[in-house]
Amino acid sequence: GFQSGYNIDATEWTFVVGEQFKDHKPILDYRLFHEMVEALEVPIVRRACPTCVDSHKDIYYRRLTPMPEDFNLLDTLMNNWSNVNNTLNVDFSLHSTFLDAF
Repeated sequence: GFQSGYNIDATEWTFVVGEQFKDHKPILDYRLFHEMVEALEVPIVRRACPTCVDSHKDIYYRRLTPMPEDFNLLDTLMNNWSNVNNTLNVDFSLHSTFLDAF
């Protein structure tokens, strides 16, 4: 499971934000995050939430459609889940492992 002080391997994942990862500087600019995701060959975001219920602790979000310029994926993943420009199995898919998402 996840625990405070977890050593994130920056060669595989870019840390964006997290409540229990105090040693890492967050990326809070949603436009930068948007560009980072859009630049990926396969746009997959790993959402790790140590305090969430077991089924939501480690989720891989794969974007299937381009994001509109005004779509705030960072806010959507962190605070305000919405189906606007974010419909399951149309705009994105959810997976329990990276390989499934890929």
